[in-house]
Amino acid sequence: MKKGFTLIELIIVIALFSVLMLSVSWVFVAGLRTWNSGVNRAEIRQDGTLALEKMVREISQADSFTIAHADRVKFDADLDDDGGNEDITFATDDNRLIRTVSGTSTVLAYNVQSFGLLYRDLNNAVMPFPITGNNRDNIRVIIMSLTMSNADETIDLSSGAYARNQ
Repeated sequence: MKKGFTLIELIIVIALFSVLMLSVSWVFVAGLRTWNSGVNRAEIRQDGTLALEKMVREISQADSFTIAHADRVKFDADLDDDGGNEDITFATDDNRLIRTVSGTSTVLAYNVQSFGLLYRDLNNAVMPFPITGNNRDNIRVIIMSLTMSNADETIDLSSGAYARNQ
């Protein structure tokens, strides 16, 4: 009598092995999705945080504001300590946060879904739009908010800066 496996035994083993491999691969794919989600979230958080930190640092050096809109701010500040002010603008264009210094533009962050600015005066009251003329001299605090998105991840970031012009 020969010893071996019957066809039915082989089919049962293959079926059990297939179920086991399907379970393992499902857990592996779920882990990869979670990993990619975390990477995307970390990437947009880092880009947004760096952009907000740069804006806070430069707005804090503002001597005067020339444009104060809900989606754009333009001000004068001496960033390079040469005694002369540079003309700085922060605005969005085509899902990018753009920083323009004396006509030269650089991208601060990509994947920007929305960018908003809120202005407060010396009494911490929200200033109504449009902020024009002498009202721009009353800006004390600027609250910046960014909504950034990458793949299926969306993150909201905000920060505030005290203007030096007061």
